[in-house]
Amino acid sequence: MKILTVIIFLCLTCTGCTYQYATLSSSIKKENQHEFSIENDTVRISYDFNGKEGPVNVTVYNKLSIPLYVDWAKSALIVGKNRKSYTNENVALQAELNGSETRWLSSTSQSATINGTLTPNKLSGFIPPKSQAQETLLTLKPKLFPLPTAADKKLRKMEEGTIVEFTTYSYEQSPFIFRSYLTLSTNADLSSPVHFDHEFWVSEVFQTYNGPKKFTTKPDRFYLKKTSNAGAVVLGVAALGGVVWALQYQNEKASLD
Repeated sequence: MKILTVIIFLCLTCTGCTYQYATLSSSIKKENQHEFSIENDTVRISYDFNGKEGPVNVTVYNKLSIPLYVDWAKSALIVGKNRKSYTNENVALQAELNGSETRWLSSTSQSATINGTLTPNKLSGFIPPKSQAQETLLTLKPKLFPLPTAADKKLRKMEEGTIVEFTTYSYEQSPFIFRSYLTLSTNADLSSPVHFDHEFWVSEVFQTYNGPKKFTTKPDRFYLKKTSNAGAVVLGVAALGGVVWALQYQNEKASLD
């Protein structure tokens, strides 16, 4: 009985997830509690990456007294050397299928008609004067980052009181670098565009078993989650141990009877 209790305890303690929290750096200055923001006389552009796997949240504020347009078709996220368009070029189809079937001896004839509407999923690039547009465009979705070996492990106490394993990177050493390329225009036909090219890189990663609710939300930080399989393995062992214990218990009870 004691052995089974220990196995069940191990099963409960081994189940869980590993979380990595990645902090980003950029040539863009950080404002408003780690939010990346850059501006000129025309526009202010801000980035927020907080959330699972790094959602790319872009806010564009139009400072002008005339409309401003973002040409999303000519804007993109560049990860490494790979371009990912900010526009969703997929088309949504809402349709219903009506069909009939005719049987004649050993032959079968079928016909069907699809009636529906195709709707392009495109972002709106129109920003009225003295207003802003907020878009959640893409998600970074990097793989888990490698941490130093046990011999080089570094620990730190976070402001929330949690001890975490962490590592830092320079720009040259960063395991993940990406750019946000935006095209804006003050003309409705998107002529005479102005381009903005903003670069970001992962400069720090810390790892812990604590979920995002444990830490303060920061626009320059996102998290990755890895589910541990240890609990499932121990659960199998626990189940097997339970069967063995039950058989042993029955045998001992039968001998006493």
